[in-house]
Amino acid sequence: MEQVELERRLAQSPLLAGVSLPAEQARVQSFPAGHILSDRPGGVPSVGLILSGRVEVYSVALDGKDVQLSTLPAGECFGVCNLLAGAELETVLRCGEETEVLYIPKPVLLACMERDAGLSLRYAELCNQKLQFLLRRIELLTMQSCRGRVIAHLLAGQDRNGCVKPTGSREDLARQLGVSRAANTQALWDEAERLNVTLVEDLHFRRDALSALDKVLAQADRVYLTIDLDVLPAGEMPAVSAPAALGVPALDLLPVIEHICRSGKLQAADLVEFNPQYDRDGQGAKLAARLAWQIAHWWA
Repeated sequence: MEQVELERRLAQSPLLAGVSLPAEQARVQSFPAGHILSDRPGGVPSVGLILSGRVEVYSVALDGKDVQLSTLPAGECFGVCNLLAGAELETVLRCGEETEVLYIPKPVLLACMERDAGLSLRYAELCNQKLQFLLRRIELLTMQSCRGRVIAHLLAGQDRNGCVKPTGSREDLARQLGVSRAANTQALWDEAERLNVTLVEDLHFRRDALSALDKVLAQADRVYLTIDLDVLPAGEMPAVSAPAALGVPALDLLPVIEHICRSGKLQAADLVEFNPQYDRDGQGAKLAARLAWQIAHWWA
């Protein structure tokens, strides 16, 4: 890349505009839509400047749910918060469309910051902006009510006249608010494919689950069983924050649980996602208790 071209591209970024950087120390890569980006290209920790396209930033929780934190347009950078951090912030970066990225190695950018006080100040300001944004996102996503999340999100986007003009589809909104499992799965599907995870969808659960389970058990020495209660239909399990419109009925789920319990390989089990705030007349609690009893009975 020519030096003049590099300076022109750096000028797209409020953080990197005017930075003196040798052209041979940066490289440009293009990625298709859906590609999972890394801030360690070739194993080298780097900051990425988005030259064109957009990058969706997801957080994947321990329970497997992914929530879209933000969308970075052209001119924004990723990997910034990891620049000075000892422990890296784990996020999933997915190209929302065909995207071109300029990578700058972390040591090179740190050396620039030592020479350029203005760059260091802009970096501190950017980190402060990201921190404030994440605090607002945490406040939004920890609201108990899905309805409350939607209202708060829409009100935050109103214009000077108090008008709210939502952008994107319902699925886009669901990914941003973490309120719909069905709309939150793209990053998870990508990660599951990468890890070679065995998946059975709810529509085919009755037909395929036991045969798929046999293949998994044949390859496993020990099994940990976790039942995410919001896999059950909303009519059976109301006591969850994200009830399933379709889900897997308990009568279809129980034969799978029994098969695991009687396999001789089960080491531990748990039930998660139960929220008594949303229960109706103890219906969800009774079903959760029945599942727990069945596990204990079959596992004994």
